Amino acid sequence: MIDITNLNPYLSRKGVEEYIKEVEQFEPRGIVLNYSMIPLARKFLKNKNTKLVTVFGYPFKNSTGALYSDFDEIDVVIPIVPYYAKNDLDAVKKFIDHCINKVKGRTIKVILETSLVRIRETQLKELVGVCVDKGIDYIKTNTGLFKFQVEEDIDPLEIIHSQVYGFPKSRLRTFDDLLQDVKFIKDHCNIPVKASGGIRTLSQVIKLKSLGVSIIGTSSIELLKQYHERFHK
Repeated sequence: MIDITNLNPYLSRKGVEEYIKEVEQFEPRGIVLNYSMIPLARKFLKNKNTKLVTVFGYPFKNSTGALYSDFDEIDVVIPIVPYYAKNDLDAVKKFIDHCINKVKGRTIKVILETSLVRIRETQLKELVGVCVDKGIDYIKTNTGLFKFQVEEDIDPLEIIHSQVYGFPKSRLRTFDDLLQDVKFIKDHCNIPVKASGGIRTLSQVIKLKSLGVSIIGTSSIELLKQYHERFHK
């Protein structure tokens, strides 16, 4: 159930080998890495049931090569500024079509970045609808990049800029925000959900699992270890 993530772009060959060895013992569902690390990970990974996952889209602006790498699955971020700042739903549709065309049948998880959703009943509903129409394999909630939650009267561009310059303009995002996003998505489609962003404890994982979440995304090896000890032994 756990996709463990390490997007450090500067991992050395030895670093990749050591990371794979460390996390593999806890039987993650998937290992999420920058696309340039995938060939090495493929070489070092012994558990063939573990998926190798890469990422594409904001903030990985120079990651076009990800679409051509030797991954099993790919997590793609919808066009953040075109949609959340300009309400350009067509940009989202075109982006997803582009990804589907390039990955040629491999599993796609579309990241909606729900931290930036101001009104679930309009924005999140139409984004979920696009994912349904396009036949997406999984909906993923967040990258975990945005630590703040946009509210209805906040310009999402302010939140994006605040992440870069360190001047947050809105409240901190909470685990309850994630729960509400998951519930909304589950109520509006049958697409499996990957929950990610701010998941820190085993009790939170269990709560999300009870809501029908299929995959948990985390960068915490300790959380992966706790989950393994609880459910795999």
